Order: sequence, then C-alpha cells, then structure tokens
Amino acid sequence: MKDVKAEDLPLQKYIYNSRIIDAYMAFLDETYPDIDQNKLLSFANMTNYEVEDHGHWFTQEQVDRFYEYVLQKTGDTNIAEKAGRFMASSKVKNEVVYYFISLLGLTNAYKTVSKGARSMTKAEDYTTAVLGKNRVEIVVTPRDGVQEKEYQCLNRKGMLEAVGELYNAVNLRVEHPECIFKGDSHCKYNITWSDSKSQFLKRIMHISIPVLVLGNLLVYLQNGSIPNTVISLSLSSILALFLKTLSLKEEK
Repeated sequence: MKDVKAEDLPLQKYIYNSRIIDAYMAFLDETYPDIDQNKLLSFANMTNYEVEDHGHWFTQEQVDRFYEYVLQKTGDTNIAEKAGRFMASSKVKNEVVYYFISLLGLTNAYKTVSKGARSMTKAEDYTTAVLGKNRVEIVVTPRDGVQEKEYQCLNRKGMLEAVGELYNAVNLRVEHPECIFKGDSHCKYNITWSDSKSQFLKRIMHISIPVLVLGNLLVYLQNGSIPNTVISLSLSSILALFLKTLSLKEEK
C-alpha cells in the first residue's frame, strides 16, 4: 500500500459521516487491537480530530482507502459485514436508550432506518416498506454520481442484521435478492423474523412501569394514605420483578 497526500486525492463530494468511521475504529479496537490506527488513518488521509468530530464528512476515496488498509491487515473478507453488526449494536450504550428502543418494536425500528441513514450518509436514499407481520423491505438507491463499493453493501447487511439482534428476534433472515453489484439499480433487503418471548415480556414490562408509577401516584393523591401507597408500590415492584425474571429466563 502506498501513502498519498491530500492534494493527490481526486476532488469528490464529502458524503460519509465520521460516525461510520468512529464506530469502525471502535470495532477494530475491540477485535483487532494490534492494528496501528494512526497509520490506518494516515493511509486513508483522515485525522483523529475529523473522526471524533461527528459533524465531519469523508469522501468515497477516503473510506475506500480505510477499508483497503483494514482488509490487508486483517485478511478477513467478511470484515465489513462484521463491522456493520458491531456498529448497530454499539449504539445501545445504556439502559435508558434500550428502554426506548424496546418500546419501538422491531418493525418500527426498521421503519426508522431511513431517517437514521440521513445522518450517516449522503450517498444513497433509503425507503422502507412493511410487507406484513414481521416482514419489511428496505431499498437503498445510490444517488447520482456515487460509486459505492461492494464492501459497503455487506456493511449495510451487517447493520440490518444487528438491528434484529438487538430485539432478540428469532429466525431473523436478511435476504438480498437485488444488488447494484449484480446489475440492479438499487440494493433490496427483504427482512423477516419471529418474535421472541423474552422481547414480548420486556415490552410488557417497559410499558407497565410508567403505568404503575402513574397508578401509584393517583392512589396517593386520592387517598393521601402513605400505608396504602406503600402497599401499592410493593405490589407494583413484585409485578415488575416477576416480569423481569420471566424475560431473563426466556433469554437463556
């Protein structure tokens, strides 16, 4: 691999947000800690400051060189898809975020993919169609002048798989019947899955918590009785603990 200077790079649109590279770097740090990330960024004509600045965008040439370096150092032709799965799952950083994700449901989560994509890339347009229960279709169409590479297609597939894994979806399948690298004008992903019992129980638990809190507040406001409120809170806690125990049992 030969290093190039910034002035040697062709003038292109800045179309990929630094969040993509930032998540990729986190994946490499966890799975390939021996890779010298400073050399990687230098080869891709990127800087740490640019990667950490989520208002920064990179060109196709830069992300291609980033992938080229990673592929040579790892020798893993599936690295892009693996990184995609990591990128999606790594977004769930705490219980508060996961709480709201659980309320969405997987179908709605996939419906929001197109909105989320706009903050990550200017290279393509996403559309999502709900085809039935636990079945969605996502179509990704490159914009004029954009020349994606096949590894980016695999990276997308990995991210779509990871979204389903966040919900513990059973029998998750991400099929890719149409692809721009097979002569089609777009990439189409057909996604199907089955609901897991643990996810169903978690949704009930997460919905019931605010309802129980409101109910306990009403008990206190109506009766003004601390003993009655304590009893109500105790019963609510027992119910929440019971649902939590069931969901954890189903995950095993």
